Amino acid sequence: MDGVEGFDKKTIDLAYKYPFSNEAKEIIKNVRQEIDQKMIGYGVVRLQKALNNEKADIDQSLTDNIKIIHISSYVYARMLASALKDTTVIKNFAKYESKRSVNALINDSEESIFLISGEIGTEIKKVGDEFKIYFTKFLLNKPKDQEFLLTKQNIDLGYVYLSKEKISKFLGSRIEKEILKNLPIPKSELPEEIIQNAKKIKIPVSEVKFKSSNLKQYEWIDKLLSHPIADVRHRTVNLILAPYLANILGLDEENAVKIINKYIDKCKEINPDTNVNETYIRYQVRYSKAKGMKPLSRERAKELLDDPVIFER
Repeated sequence: MDGVEGFDKKTIDLAYKYPFSNEAKEIIKNVRQEIDQKMIGYGVVRLQKALNNEKADIDQSLTDNIKIIHISSYVYARMLASALKDTTVIKNFAKYESKRSVNALINDSEESIFLISGEIGTEIKKVGDEFKIYFTKFLLNKPKDQEFLLTKQNIDLGYVYLSKEKISKFLGSRIEKEILKNLPIPKSELPEEIIQNAKKIKIPVSEVKFKSSNLKQYEWIDKLLSHPIADVRHRTVNLILAPYLANILGLDEENAVKIINKYIDKCKEINPDTNVNETYIRYQVRYSKAKGMKPLSRERAKELLDDPVIFER
């Protein structure tokens, strides 16, 4: 990745902290435009950190060239998130990046706070040690956190008064919306290298809290999910796994598909010869949900799978 001439340190610092900003966009325009495999790798790492909800660090000691790499990795991460065609991935990416920017704003100058608020269309003013914002603007954009309940705010003459930390957190919700603009990027606009590298991203499966405690009769399916099989994988998906995840556990489509995909990947380590792919899995999950299908009974599954380990009590 080539360096960028004509940008001073202050502009690069700002773009590094706020890669959605106008300053960052100007820098990106001046960075070499060819798809860079190394930069795709940085984008993969950035997106993976977002999905894993890792700590969003701001390191001001980095050199200008390294900061420019970070700015560019944000652009690649946006493309990779779009290539995954998963709204949850895109939302989590935007939340992570907005949280990173909030951390930067809390420790940044008032000048930067005003600049960023202006770029995202949020008018604020400084009064003493506090920032004030129009009540209606606050009401329309306030985060859902308890600290932003109206009963906890200092409101006077049509304005809400917020500390530097609170105005930074408030701006975070607007930053998240700014990041979500124009996402996902249409597949037709994504380079093939991005689409292929997006497959390297490991999407964490959300923790699910089950509504029913009467799941003992299905314990064998939980054991199946940790026990890869070498055969009958098509019927295992459509007769057991899809109905179980969709209708017994009540998972949404994305999480059910992710779990089954992960299971099939384990099965491929035993025998890679299978035509079970995400398209097939997604169809079976949707079909099971639409028809309200229940998984095979334990006894019928024994005949299908012919693997006593799965059914040991």
